[in-house]
Amino acid sequence: TLREVIKYVDLIRDLPGDINEDGIISYLDMIMILSYILNFTQLSQNQFENADLNFDESLDIYDLLLLSNIISEN
Repeated sequence: TLREVIKYVDLIRDLPGDINEDGIISYLDMIMILSYILNFTQLSQNQFENADLNFDESLDIYDLLLLSNIISEN
């Protein structure tokens, strides 16, 4: 049914900005980006893609600022 298809798509769809992949965009995601920028931690390929909010294939302060805007709107 259509509901089953929607449920499946929700399971496989990545949420841009949700770096820790918990289904919620929060300050924890910001901390993960900051930790990566400061070379304290590494991100998986999927986490990196979710964190690269401006799609420039680098993770920097601009992605952090975009994420802070997303969080402040919620």
